[in-house]
Amino acid sequence: MIDTHTNKQAQENHAIDLIVSYMNSKCGTKYKSDNAETRHLIRARLAEKYSIEDFQTVIDKKVLDWKNSEYAKYLRPQTLFGKNFDTYLNQPSTGNATSSDEVSQWVAASSEVAVEGKTSRAEFAVFIRAVNAFFQKDTPFKNSYACEVWFRALKDIPFKTLNTALSIWVCNNKWSPTIADIRAESMKLSGNNTPDWGEAWYTVQKAIRKYGSYRGKEAIKALENTGNEVLVKTVKRLGFINLCTSENVVADRANFRNVYEMLQKSDKELKALTPNIRNAIEEISREQKLLEE
Repeated sequence: MIDTHTNKQAQENHAIDLIVSYMNSKCGTKYKSDNAETRHLIRARLAEKYSIEDFQTVIDKKVLDWKNSEYAKYLRPQTLFGKNFDTYLNQPSTGNATSSDEVSQWVAASSEVAVEGKTSRAEFAVFIRAVNAFFQKDTPFKNSYACEVWFRALKDIPFKTLNTALSIWVCNNKWSPTIADIRAESMKLSGNNTPDWGEAWYTVQKAIRKYGSYRGKEAIKALENTGNEVLVKTVKRLGFINLCTSENVVADRANFRNVYEMLQKSDKELKALTPNIRNAIEEISREQKLLEE
């Protein structure tokens, strides 16, 4: 005949071993399952009909809340399995971090081939883990859906640029970045910054002195060769010949600044968009023109 008491004790010992082992794996600790105080705390909760899964839930929630913070010292049996156990168990799940397993599953779920000059899913998983490490409390990667949305919005950026943009953001900000923040930092690194209006105005003045009003086409060609599309659009809108022949340089300078900065803002906003969005805008624009015709 099996000794019921002995069997129950064996099950209890096994449960304690599992719980302490799970805690050590999650917290990076080395607590012993044969410690008298630890066993007493776990037995008390088991006697209250809490399951092994309940212990694991409490551990997961508090690791998410406290690990790598000033409260990490409280990731111990006395705190986790003590009088606040039920409170910890029933606290809302913050969902502040995407688990390593979920990120791995997200990567494995796609057969998308890596493209040179862009960020692959495997590389983006590294980016996700970095964000989670830097911003545990307010990471934007709360689930696999968030991973997918961010990846689609940033995959056109090379991984080295993406990673460097994150590093710059971390050094200058205490809060987690948005997609727009990362794209803006990446644009700066890629050299996609249009010169300010003062530099552009100086370039126009040089062209006026060199080409004059009789060589307007050559002047526009020279301005196009600078690669500054905003400058060219501004000059065409104001008229190169008008700028050459005007006698009110102060007013011309003010008008140039207003138009240039307006176009510069639009250009910056357009470049910050993903290729897919830019293509969609162009397609809508073409369709609108066809309708108007």
